[in-house]
Amino acid sequence: MKIMEYILEVLICSGLFLVLYRWLLAGKVGYRICRAYIVGTMLLAAVIPVLDVPLYPPVQSSPTPGPAAIINDSHLFGDKGTVYNFGESTATDITDSAAATEKGQTDKDIRTAILNIITAVYCLTATASIVLILFNIAKIRRLRRSARLTPMEGWTLAENEKVQTPFSFLRTVYMGFNYAPSERLMIITHEASHVRHRHSYERLALSVLRSLLWFNPFLWMAEKDLREVQEWEADRD
Repeated sequence: MKIMEYILEVLICSGLFLVLYRWLLAGKVGYRICRAYIVGTMLLAAVIPVLDVPLYPPVQSSPTPGPAAIINDSHLFGDKGTVYNFGESTATDITDSAAATEKGQTDKDIRTAILNIITAVYCLTATASIVLILFNIAKIRRLRRSARLTPMEGWTLAENEKVQTPFSFLRTVYMGFNYAPSERLMIITHEASHVRHRHSYERLALSVLRSLLWFNPFLWMAEKDLREVQEWEADRD
C-alpha cells in the first residue's frame, strides 16, 4: 500500500471513530465502555488500512489482439492499397523520445528525493517520541527507587519529596509528604482508582500509538478524551 493512501485512510477511520464517540457515547454510557472504545477504535484505525479487503470484483481486461489481427485490420491500409511503414523512425523522433525519457527519469528522481525526505522526517519524529516515553519511564523508576515505599492492597504507595503533583503509574501511586490527613486520604483514594482500573496501561498504549502515528490529529484528540474519562472515573470513585 502506498504511504499517502495509508495516511489518508488512517485519518478518515480515526476521524469517523472519534466523531461517533463524541456523538453517541461521550457522557451517555459507562466509563469503562468509553475507555475500551477509544483505545480499541484508535488501534483499529491503524490496522484497517493495512487489510487488503477487495470491495469490488477484479476487472477483467479484454484480450490483446495478435499480430495477425493487426496486420489484417483494414484500417491499417488505405482503400487504394496504400501501405504504411512500420519500425522506421526519423532522427527527430529519436531525439524527442530521448528527451522524454530523460525528463521522466528526472521527475522520478525528484519524487524519490522528496519521499526520502518525508520518510526521514517521519522516522526521526517517531523515534524521538518513543525515546521520550522511555526516558520518562526511566525517570519514574529512578523516583521510585529513592521513595519511601508502603505496600498496599494490590499496589504500592511511593512517597518522595521530589513529587510535586501526585500521580500513578502501573501499580504504584506517587505523592509527596506535605498533605493534611484528609487531603492525603482523598489523593490516595483518587490515584488508587487509577491503579485499580489500570488507566496507565491504556495511556501507555495510546502514547506509543500516537508516537508512531504522530501526524494524526484525531489520535491526539482521542488521547485527551481518554484522560478526561479516566479522571471522571477516578473522581466518581
